[in-house]
Amino acid sequence: RNNKQQREQLAEQIVEALVAIPLFSSDEDVLFHADPHAGNVYVDQKQQHVILYDWALTGRLGLEERRRIILLFLSLYLRDEAMLVHTLNGLAQNRLSKKKHAELQQHAHDFVYSLNLYQLPTMNDLLALTDDMLLMGVQFSPAMMLFRKVLLTLDGVLHDISDNVAMEKILSDHVLRHCRQEWMGINAARCLQPDFKLPLSGSDTLSLAMSAQWYLYRTGMQASNQVWRWFQPE
Repeated sequence: RNNKQQREQLAEQIVEALVAIPLFSSDEDVLFHADPHAGNVYVDQKQQHVILYDWALTGRLGLEERRRIILLFLSLYLRDEAMLVHTLNGLAQNRLSKKKHAELQQHAHDFVYSLNLYQLPTMNDLLALTDDMLLMGVQFSPAMMLFRKVLLTLDGVLHDISDNVAMEKILSDHVLRHCRQEWMGINAARCLQPDFKLPLSGSDTLSLAMSAQWYLYRTGMQASNQVWRWFQPE
C-alpha cells in the first residue's frame, strides 16, 4: 500500500490482532501468535482483514501475567520506581535474593532517571528494561519471553509499514475506545469485541491514580538530577 493513511491503518490492525486482543481478553488463559514476522501476516485488502499464517509457534498468557505486563508499562510510563520494582518482582519466576533485589532497585532507579525528559516512554524502553533484567539474572516465564519476542519482532514489522506509528499509542487508543464506549453505556464495544477486559483490579486503579498525582514531582526530581550531572566535572 502506498497511501500513508492506509499504511497506518494497517499497522493499527496488526497491533490489535497480535497484541491488543490477546492482552485485553477476558479469558483466563489466552492464546497468542508468537511468530509475527512479515511472511506470516497477510492483509485481505477487500475485506480489510488481517490473516495470520503459521500457528506452529504460539504462547499462552494467564490473566494475572497480562495484568502485570500492563502494570509494568504503566509504572514505566509514570516513572514510578517502587511500582516498577514490585511489578518486576511479580513477573520474575525465581525468588530474588536480598542482594539481587537491591540491584534491581538500583537499576530501576538508574533506568527511570535515564529516560528522556521530553518524551514519554516507548515499547522499546520496556524491551530495553527486560533485556537488562535478563542480564541481571532475572528469569521470566516462557510465555512472557515469547510475548517479549512478539513485541520485538512486531516493532520491526511496523517500521517496514510506516515510521509514523507507535505500538504504545495504538494500544492506548484501543483501550480508551472500548472503555469510553462502556462508560457512555454504549454496547458497541461488546459487539466489536465481546471478550474485552482491562485486567486491572480496583486496588491497581487506585495505586495508579495515586502514582499519577506524584508524576510532576518525579519528573521534576529527574530534571534536577540531570541538571546536577551536567555541572559535575568529568
